[in-house]
Amino acid sequence: MKILCCLALVLTSLACTTKTKSSPAITSPQDAHATDAWSGDDSPASQVSQDVPSMDAKVSNDSLVAQDSRSSDGSLISSSLWACVVGTCCANTDCLAGQCCDPSTNTCSSQACPCQNDAQCGSGRKCCGSQCVTAQCCADGDCGAGQCCQGRACVPCCNSNDDCLAGQCCGVSTRQCGASNCACQTHAQCGANGMCCQGACQSAQCCADTDCGAGQCCQGRACVPCCNSNDDCLAGQCCNSATRRCTTSCACQSDAQCGTGKCCGSRCTQATCCADADCGAGKCCQDGACAPCCKSDGDCLATQCCDLSTNQCGTCACQTDSQCGAGKHCCGGACVPSSTCCADSQCGSGQCCKSGSCVACCKSSADCLAGQCCDDSTGQCTTDCPCIQDAQCPSGQCCNQSTGACYACCKTNKDCVAGKVCCSQ
Repeated sequence: MKILCCLALVLTSLACTTKTKSSPAITSPQDAHATDAWSGDDSPASQVSQDVPSMDAKVSNDSLVAQDSRSSDGSLISSSLWACVVGTCCANTDCLAGQCCDPSTNTCSSQACPCQNDAQCGSGRKCCGSQCVTAQCCADGDCGAGQCCQGRACVPCCNSNDDCLAGQCCGVSTRQCGASNCACQTHAQCGANGMCCQGACQSAQCCADTDCGAGQCCQGRACVPCCNSNDDCLAGQCCNSATRRCTTSCACQSDAQCGTGKCCGSRCTQATCCADADCGAGKCCQDGACAPCCKSDGDCLATQCCDLSTNQCGTCACQTDSQCGAGKHCCGGACVPSSTCCADSQCGSGQCCKSGSCVACCKSSADCLAGQCCDDSTGQCTTDCPCIQDAQCPSGQCCNQSTGACYACCKTNKDCVAGKVCCSQ
């Protein structure tokens, strides 16, 4: 019996040792999650780590609010720009239950939340378009009989002529009663200074040409001098059909109608020519005057060519260096001194051709010293380079990768002074 008891104790000890070795020690929730091990009380390790805050949990005001938009080196990896703004919130999640963040003031209040009824808005305010506003009404239905909602206030108004006194009518645009709103049939109904124009009384001198005297037309509700045909104008004048005014700028058919001028494009001008055909040999009509010109190389001297863009004789464009003679070469169709460059390929390493001279330049930032970059507009190395990460900006600033410029920024609310919060712009 004693031997059997000892054997039982040994077997029990071995079983406990085996169970202990098969269960790895859980030193952190992360270890438990990575190995999917079991805890000492035979419960899953996920239960051990249930008190660890979730990564999706709401961050506190002092946490890194901008971390989701930055890489490990702190540079921006999204279009969001973070800056300190006056207020206490950036989003509704920063506010207490029943409150919302007003984006215009960055402050929390219950009035910033979308409303469903007037009771949510307090005294003197109404729920209009899901927003609490200081108003007496939102629509006509909020007002009493004979009233309309205009400018958030109930004011007397009319909806039809039945709402007006005898002899008055309801104005369509003003919704106000008045005698002037009624359709008229005669000028006498409109008073001494009124006219009945298209059924409405208006302050006018005339409604149509027939209301004016001879030689006058109705323009802008006033009688003004005008013409209906060339017969209404003086000699040498004609009637402009658009303005109905007499003018000397009349359409012509021959030079004889223009006195000392010429008839160009059916208009009298003071030009001496209208086209090249009006000029003699070797001349062209330029700006209304005949001037020497060429139309082909045959009109120029033996050593000259005709520039068709200016119609003037000048030096002929070259095509090869052999056409330029000693000490010169052909550059862009012109003979220039051999010391003048035409392209970067004619310059040495690290040089570019600028205004005919080889000068030191860069073609990419690889040609510049450390901390410099190549300015494409000047071809010169400069230290004024666009940023690509926050590390290139002064303290308290971040890199806006879309513009390459550093700007004052924040990463947490701790970066802001009292009364400000770090928000995405």
